[in-house]
Amino acid sequence: MKKFLCWLLTASLLLALCACAPDAPPEDTGREDTPPEAASDYETVDWLVFSLTPADYGIEYRELPEWPSFTLAELGAYCLYGDGAFAEGSLPRLYQCFMDAPDTVLHYLALIGRQTVCAGQPWERDAVETLCRGIACADIFADDYYPRDMQRFDRIMEQYQELYPDGRIAEILSLLQAEHDASVERNGSPGYDLSSQSPQPVIPDKPVDWQVISLAPDDYGIVYDTDHMDMKPFPLAKLCVYYLYSDGAYAEGAHDELYRRFMEAPHTVLNFLALLGDQMARGGQTGELTAAAELCRAIAFADAFWHDSPPEFAAILEQYRELYPDGRIAKLLDTLRTEHDNAAAMFH
Repeated sequence: MKKFLCWLLTASLLLALCACAPDAPPEDTGREDTPPEAASDYETVDWLVFSLTPADYGIEYRELPEWPSFTLAELGAYCLYGDGAFAEGSLPRLYQCFMDAPDTVLHYLALIGRQTVCAGQPWERDAVETLCRGIACADIFADDYYPRDMQRFDRIMEQYQELYPDGRIAEILSLLQAEHDASVERNGSPGYDLSSQSPQPVIPDKPVDWQVISLAPDDYGIVYDTDHMDMKPFPLAKLCVYYLYSDGAYAEGAHDELYRRFMEAPHTVLNFLALLGDQMARGGQTGELTAAAELCRAIAFADAFWHDSPPEFAAILEQYRELYPDGRIAKLLDTLRTEHDNAAAMFH
């Protein structure tokens, strides 16, 4: 426990350096994709996928929240600006999420991109690096607050380094490993005996009691009026939620912006949609569509109706269907193709 308190003080100080005030003070989401050998990496874009600003999630550091009610996106933002008792509660929860659903958390971190916290300040830091430090350091002290599967972190690292030998996720795994090694050097080994345990296969993701993002418009401060129709500044998560509950002219604008982002960065958008799992919003006309399926329909509709089905859209579907022969992204691509065929038959 003393070691844990020492680490917590160190981690709190590190995170406090990042905690400059911002401008404004269950379904199984597990993925089942086999990473393709030659898949495109996450594209560099001028828009965000997730906001990292606590105020955008209504986060206030007054009392410790109920962690199961937090989405992964909320938890990430909370960790980046929390210190003291807030770090003590949030960092172990982030570690638990990683241990239960490593593939989901790795793709969440990859979708954060190159964002920093405390931008423009002397203590500006890379957001993903900071979150990786929290996860890796938490593993050293896991026994203090989380029933530890002694080998699971090491097995996760070994398995995913083989699955992702290059690209952004490979960089994140290298960050995790480096931070873990540095924490061991500072604080000593976790102290478990690997020889006494039989190696077990890592399940890519377990069923979890949390979601990656909320699908409630109120959680993003979304307002449907003519003064709030510029969606270009929206992070992708907010744009998708805006569309899911929009109608009329509001839906048309969201259609077009979502389609533009898909055409600009299909790999990023597909992986974001994969993280939504089986979450549902309004369910489309049948009331039975998942949110991801509704968003696929919007993208396909925009291509067929607003943009007259240029060959680039079909080429993207064909390219990524070869890269992803099975798994959740393959299903999304099939949905995009089906919805596009239906829309094309309707409008042409």
